[in-house]
Amino acid sequence: MLSFLPMKNIKSILLAFSLLTATSLISPAAAQSPTPTPAGKLVVLIVVDQMRTDYLTRFDSLFTGGLARLSHKGFVFANAFHNHAHTETAVGHATITTGSFPSRHGIVANSWFDDSLGRLVYCMEDSTATIPGNQLLEGRSPANMRAGGIADWLNRNQPESKVYSLALKDRAAIAMGSYSTDGAYWYNSEDGTMITSLFYTAVYPQWLADLNDYRVADDYYSGVWERFAPLADYRFSGPDSVVNEADGKDIVFPHNFAPRENDDRKIFYDNLLATPFADHLLLRYARELVRAEQLGQDEFVDLLMIGCSAADYVGHYYGSRSQEVQDYYLRLDFYLGEFFAELDSTVGVGQYSVVLASDHGAMDFPEYLKAQGLDAGRIHPDSLKSAIMNAGLDAAKSLGLKNNPIRRVDRGVYLDYTEAATIGKSEPAVQDAVAAELKKVPYIVDTYTTAELTASGGTPRDYLQLFRNNYFSGRTAHVMYRLKENYIVDRNTTGSTHGSCYCYDTDVPIIFYGPAVKTSSSDLRTQTVDIAPTLIDLMGIASPGELDGQSLYQLIKK
Repeated sequence: MLSFLPMKNIKSILLAFSLLTATSLISPAAAQSPTPTPAGKLVVLIVVDQMRTDYLTRFDSLFTGGLARLSHKGFVFANAFHNHAHTETAVGHATITTGSFPSRHGIVANSWFDDSLGRLVYCMEDSTATIPGNQLLEGRSPANMRAGGIADWLNRNQPESKVYSLALKDRAAIAMGSYSTDGAYWYNSEDGTMITSLFYTAVYPQWLADLNDYRVADDYYSGVWERFAPLADYRFSGPDSVVNEADGKDIVFPHNFAPRENDDRKIFYDNLLATPFADHLLLRYARELVRAEQLGQDEFVDLLMIGCSAADYVGHYYGSRSQEVQDYYLRLDFYLGEFFAELDSTVGVGQYSVVLASDHGAMDFPEYLKAQGLDAGRIHPDSLKSAIMNAGLDAAKSLGLKNNPIRRVDRGVYLDYTEAATIGKSEPAVQDAVAAELKKVPYIVDTYTTAELTASGGTPRDYLQLFRNNYFSGRTAHVMYRLKENYIVDRNTTGSTHGSCYCYDTDVPIIFYGPAVKTSSSDLRTQTVDIAPTLIDLMGIASPGELDGQSLYQLIKK
């Protein structure tokens, strides 16, 4: 029975049942002593949430720690990108660790409308996988993932290897950890602890329980975020005071993020996320995990995946040109320097490899872009929805329908074909009619119907392949649309976001560093789906079957 099996074996069985048609499963390796891997004893995958490629170059002269080590001693892909349309956290992390597009792994957005369920679905929701010790929190697991990842492949090849993932966001930790990790942990903003779900374990390891009991987050309760470097160093960013930042009020250093009047720790734990200190906290947990679980201490290569999620919160609040974003990366450089020094000591110099990547980029403030002479702006979601529904009414007239065929707007439109079927109109015909009217909406520059997204070949068109790579039946709108470049849909006049198919959202850094990796760089147009196949070669494990990415190992190896 499953209850008598080790947790890793249970997860492998669950993965097999979940991925019956997937090609990402492989036969377990025969029991034998492992040969040394090019990666060394430990691989560390670091995904920095919302890290744009230009952050490495803009701030490079100020880096002296971990980012400097990776940039100056690793192999840098300076022209890398996510080749899918919806650049969001869950999508990016799943793509990086599975080597597959959303069309294969199924995580098409952070949340999507499920046609069969008739409701919005959160990417990692699972009511059966509740949180140990906290039944009030919603359950979480990788049940919605339809492809295995690095953790699964390593576990099936070499069950003796240890695999862990941790991030501030549950969707980052779970997308990286997939089905077979020994532990996936994420931040609980209710009380400042790191938690997991029953899918992974019912009992927290002692090292994690001890850190949670100590309440590490409280070490930052001074609640003041000052500049890390002298003011002159922030010449690579814009002015400190920008009205489009944050809430339009807390826009200059120093930032006070701890409540002063009612001592509400919940407010503090939540506010902490939009500061660099949240990722410092995360890396403190990671350092303790390495020590307590003895990662990199035997002949079996181990894997640690870290999602630095605070970067995303800071980027959303303050924007990519802000001094706050620069300050975050100066601090991250320092924090990673500390972390790598710890690995030098515990695992050994030249005994581990590091991969740095990002799940997506971000757009500059539209107001900034407009000041630079570009066509840019914010679209109020109600205005966009109204224009789209009106387009649906026009499509109804052209089809001879009495009712609007559009029943939902969510990154595209979901259609009701019932009335059309009664008068002999096919689903593709309805899609085409709606698409034609949507293209007349001022903010929409192109549309992609289900028929177009599921077809092979056809006339090449801008961004069509990115939308095809993001299509997953039942989770994707019947007609997807592409908004104008440099426009975001936003109810507010502050902050920025991501999620588009444009280069400011898709282009991200990729760096490999380790004993088998040469110091160099490449302008080769590289996809994030190439990371996982490369890690397969670095870790010396068998190929899991059909992937969308290709290994870069022959290019980066010494």
